[in-house]
Amino acid sequence: SPFPDNHHSSPHRPGPSRARSDSSIGSKTGRVTDVRLPRHLTPEKYHLELVPFIVPGNLTIRGKVGIEMLCNLAASNVTLHAVDIDIENSTLTLENLDKDQKVQIVRYDYDKAREFLILHLEQKLSAGSRYLLSLQFTSKLRDDLTGFYVSSYKDHKTGKKEQMAMSQFQIAHARKAFPCFDEPGLKARFNVSLGRTNKMTSMS
Repeated sequence: SPFPDNHHSSPHRPGPSRARSDSSIGSKTGRVTDVRLPRHLTPEKYHLELVPFIVPGNLTIRGKVGIEMLCNLAASNVTLHAVDIDIENSTLTLENLDKDQKVQIVRYDYDKAREFLILHLEQKLSAGSRYLLSLQFTSKLRDDLTGFYVSSYKDHKTGKKEQMAMSQFQIAHARKAFPCFDEPGLKARFNVSLGRTNKMTSMS
């Protein structure tokens, strides 16, 4: 199955196998109040590719994202938002753009209560440096009118009910479609590519 196994809870280490979108921390009972992302990184630009599959039995999104970030404070992690997202381990990389140097990702965890994806690094990020986080992933075409979701319409020519994919990313639903810094105070520029078949139409 391309979807997460929500009963697996060990930390993830980048490797050839696909990681599972699950929580290894933050799942204790009780109300979580500290849900804001740390401020040691600021996103500057997203390079996002999304390919939705509107196919019975396979309502998924294949995606690829590169996030250019500025480090404001030295830290040994990258923390961003992700919900029900399945990362391909072998594609997960972090690069110091100023030094043209890779930064080793030791492991990553999901904090389901806060909807965080936390990447733990071998070395600290340098304040004032720019970084590029890149990864490929699979997420869900949802059925709850949030994130990237499936809806339907009636084709007036044929009278048939047809499916379509739509997006609702406000206020905090972009994280359900792709990993991101999903807070109003962390705005960035986007370069977006949307894949589809020739018989489909894209509208913005």
